[in-house]
Amino acid sequence: DITDTAKRHKPGLHHIAFEFPEREDWLLAMEGVKAKGIPFVSGPYVHGHEADYYEADDNGMGFVGGSGSHAFYICDPDGNRLEFYCWMMKVTQKSIAAPNPDL
Repeated sequence: DITDTAKRHKPGLHHIAFEFPEREDWLLAMEGVKAKGIPFVSGPYVHGHEADYYEADDNGMGFVGGSGSHAFYICDPDGNRLEFYCWMMKVTQKSIAAPNPDL
């Protein structure tokens, strides 16, 4: 069964994530994926702590919850879901986007 691992609904691998240290590199990777005609299985969008909120703009870019990483997902030829992301925010103190009291 070579299908998207996140949709299999049984024990096992959900996805593999790759972090890009710079947004520009993430954007280049996204453009490379588009140029090769590889379909996105999710995203691109901004991750956040409010997972039940989603809004897409006219270009299909989405915003999920608060502030966080920019991400998109594709599947490799074996059906493994791959996440490509970059962090967009550095939290140095408690805020609405990072309400953790330990900060």
